[in-house]
Amino acid sequence: MKHVLPIAVLVVGGMLLMGVELPTPAKRDAVSDAFRVYSVLWRDRAAMAATGLTDGRLTTDAEVHQFLATANRMARVRAFTPIAEAEQAALGDEWAAEKHAELLRGYQ
Repeated sequence: MKHVLPIAVLVVGGMLLMGVELPTPAKRDAVSDAFRVYSVLWRDRAAMAATGLTDGRLTTDAEVHQFLATANRMARVRAFTPIAEAEQAALGDEWAAEKHAELLRGYQ
C-alpha cells in the first residue's frame, strides 16, 4: 500500500509529460449541487421502486411509471428549490427579462 502514492505520482507525471490532458475537477456551484442531490434522490427512488416490485406493492409497468413519476417530481422540487429561491432573492421585487437572462447565462 505504501507504494501506491509513488506509482500514482509517476503515472500522472508521465501522462503530463506525454501531453495527456487530465480531467478537471467538477465545478462546484448551485447547479452542480442540485444535480448531485437529485442523483442521490433518483437512485433512492429507483431502489424503492425495485423493492416495490419484489415485495408485490408495484405489480405493473404503469404502477412503476406512476410511482417514479411522482417520486422523481418531488425529488426535483427538493433538489432544485434552493436554486429557485436564490434566483428569486437575486432578482428581487423588480423582475426584468434582461436581468433574469443574465442570471441564467451565469449557469454556463
